Amino acid sequence: MNIELQEIDILHSDSGPYGIAVSQEGKVWFTQHKANKISCLTQDGTIKEYIVPTPDARGCA
Repeated sequence: MNIELQEIDILHSDSGPYGIAVSQEGKVWFTQHKANKISCLTQDGTIKEYIVPTPDARGCA
């Protein structure tokens, strides 16, 4: 098995990137808990950020 890793810079390195999931389409989803965002990295390297409307939403209680 060959595995290739690539490091991608995000806009705000102090945003608290945490957690990761990969969709069937190959998109990589991750949270930025300090920035209150969910982000998606596509296979061409584009990052789309979605703001979570709940303030300080770091997880379920």
